[in-house]
Order: sequence, then C-alpha cells, then structure tokens
Amino acid sequence: MDKKGQVSNIPQYVISFILIGLIVAVGVVVLDKFMGVSGLSAKAVDALNSTIDAVTPITTDWLPILVIVAIVGVVLMLILGAFAFYGRRK
Repeated sequence: MDKKGQVSNIPQYVISFILIGLIVAVGVVVLDKFMGVSGLSAKAVDALNSTIDAVTPITTDWLPILVIVAIVGVVLMLILGAFAFYGRRK
C-alpha cells in the first residue's frame, strides 16, 4: 500500500532538498574558483559575478521557503488524514 504523500516518503523529500542545496552550493564554489583564474577578461569576470549574484538567492531565499512550505504541507497532510480516516477506523 504505497500511496503518494505518505509519511514514509519524507526521507526522500529531505534527501532531495539536501541534494538541491549541495548542488547549488558546489556550483557557487566552482564559480568562485573561476574568479581566481588568471587571464580572465573584465567581461568574463562581470559574467561570473552576475551569475554568482543570480544563483546565491536560491540558497538564501528560496530554499528555506520551500522547506517551510514542505513542512507545512506534511503537517496539514497528517492533520487532515487523521480527521478524514477517523470514522473509518472504528
């Protein structure tokens, strides 16, 4: 009985959020390492800076919001599931 949205699926969601955070963090670190390479033109440095500035809000602003929304969704699912199936369990 494997239904979508069960509590047993929570570790998969947690691993997904951690993986997304790691991928974005590694991407920012790699872009930062490119800044230390000698021989980059001013245009390349500006492109790297704007890329880093565009990617950074994902980890600082959007990822925590997504985690909060997911937690609220799980709590609501548990509460609504408890009330929806209460009459059937008797």
